[in-house]
Amino acid sequence: MSVQITVSRYIDEDGETLPQTLEIDPVEWSLNFINSSGTVEAFIRGEGIDQIDLSSFQMMGDNTLAAPLAAISASINRDHIHARFPKNQVIGLLLDPQEGSTHTIIVSFLPTGGTERIELSAIITIEEDDDDIIDPSELTLEIDPVEWSLNFPNSRGTVEAFIRGEGIDQIDLNSFQMMGDNTLALPLAASSTSINNDHIHARFPKNQVIGLLLDPQEGSVHTITVSFLPIGGTERIELTAEITIEDDDDDDDDDPDDPDPSDLSLQLNPSQWNMKYSSSSGKVQAQIRGTGIEDIDLETIEMEGDNPAAEPLSATSASRQGNHVSADFPKNQVLNLLLNPAKGTTHTVTVSFMLGGERQELSTQVNIH
Repeated sequence: MSVQITVSRYIDEDGETLPQTLEIDPVEWSLNFINSSGTVEAFIRGEGIDQIDLSSFQMMGDNTLAAPLAAISASINRDHIHARFPKNQVIGLLLDPQEGSTHTIIVSFLPTGGTERIELSAIITIEEDDDDIIDPSELTLEIDPVEWSLNFPNSRGTVEAFIRGEGIDQIDLNSFQMMGDNTLALPLAASSTSINNDHIHARFPKNQVIGLLLDPQEGSVHTITVSFLPIGGTERIELTAEITIEDDDDDDDDDPDDPDPSDLSLQLNPSQWNMKYSSSSGKVQAQIRGTGIEDIDLETIEMEGDNPAAEPLSATSASRQGNHVSADFPKNQVLNLLLNPAKGTTHTVTVSFMLGGERQELSTQVNIH
């Protein structure tokens, strides 16, 4: 749920007032935000957004002693500006936040080349305790694939878990683990997680999941448990699903014609990113090389970073060019994929795609300069 308030404060060169709107998402904040790795998002729409300095965004609350909070990132996306603020710091902007209390939030920014800040405001509410409870019976778990292969230890792909239901926005995305029926095996942490509209998408390294199982054999059935924490909670919630070890007849991994993702490599161009990308009209290009590129589904190529709250970014275009697949991603959106990007930091970027009926991942690192 979100709310928007129109504030007419932007005046163009002819002296005309241009109305703009601010939308804050979510508008119900939790006192547990301080334990979250997610973001609070601000959307600014209206005339003149192309004349706003994207690096100038700040958020303030009704706590006059709190310093303004700078946006992690801001980008212009067609008809709006999208600014993100670290969820674990926004509660500090509020004066005496209590369950049920309401507070005025101000998002301010500068016109390009200007010195006088423009302010837009919206109202948020601190949610009641009842809204913080996650009922496991309202959640569902789907594992993909449900047929596992004893050749998974040789794979660079992922096993994916999808969690749907009420309260997924109150789950700590950094807390996901997978367990099997091998009680001696340590829980396996997710390699990445993201919240995507109506579900959470968690990925686990395929080359490690077989170790979670007790005596896996062709045709055997095993119970898989995916667990996680509520934001700010200490008691794990567990969901279970069953998987089957596929028979030899169903195992295509030994087929010489079956594409092997371990033969593929990823290169990003550029590999050094700039904090000014948010206002750039350029592109970041991913180049995938190796045996089997002809089997990559070009329409499924996505990019993810180390920000678990960011949705995967789809390639704007992709094509096969000689000995490689080339996929383009908009520069003004890639920084949103990173967790707290800043000059001098290093981040892991993953490009994924469908290959041989399964989603495969290739990762590399980018430096911010």
